[in-house]
Amino acid sequence: MVLLLGRFVAAAHTGRCRMCKIWDIVLGGILIMAALGVGYYYYLSNRQPRQDATQQSLVNEQLAQLKTKNIEQNYPESVKEVVNLFMRISKMYYTSSVSDEDLGILASQARLLFDDELKSKQTDAEYLESLKQDIADYKKVNRYISDFKLEGSSNVKYKTLNGQKYATILGLYYIREGSGLEYSYTKFTLREDAQGHWKLLYWELADESDINE
Repeated sequence: MVLLLGRFVAAAHTGRCRMCKIWDIVLGGILIMAALGVGYYYYLSNRQPRQDATQQSLVNEQLAQLKTKNIEQNYPESVKEVVNLFMRISKMYYTSSVSDEDLGILASQARLLFDDELKSKQTDAEYLESLKQDIADYKKVNRYISDFKLEGSSNVKYKTLNGQKYATILGLYYIREGSGLEYSYTKFTLREDAQGHWKLLYWELADESDINE
């Protein structure tokens, strides 16, 4: 009986030792995973500011280029170049770091690309006020233009009407709203002025026939 009890105690002790080893392994694994998690969090926490700083530096550089570009002296030569510049300015409108002063300058730059007929529909002040309201509406729902794409010059369509030259080209705005992404196809119509410059006459959402052409 004593011998059997001794064997039972020894077996129980051996079982506990094995369980201790298993728990040591489990706890060791948990500690390693926790350490890796803390390390990765530290990596992300330190990486994000650097990414944000780099992105902001790029935005500031693009903003400075758009604000100081002498459009009147170096007017874009082609339909595509005019619309590309306008889309660049449009994208910058919705950047959170753009101040009211910056916005006013960008709006003035954009209006240099407008046809006189389009420009006459609003004063500079009215256009800027309308733009501010549109931007405020976008910000309410965390909405902004994240990127854009423009068709190649070979896709520009030209026509002459009553002795005046017109052109159309299709652009695509990528619009972010929260984590979602929307596509806004826009058809731009331009008219050539007396100096031979292509000016924006109007733009509108493209319909399916425009997109599939």
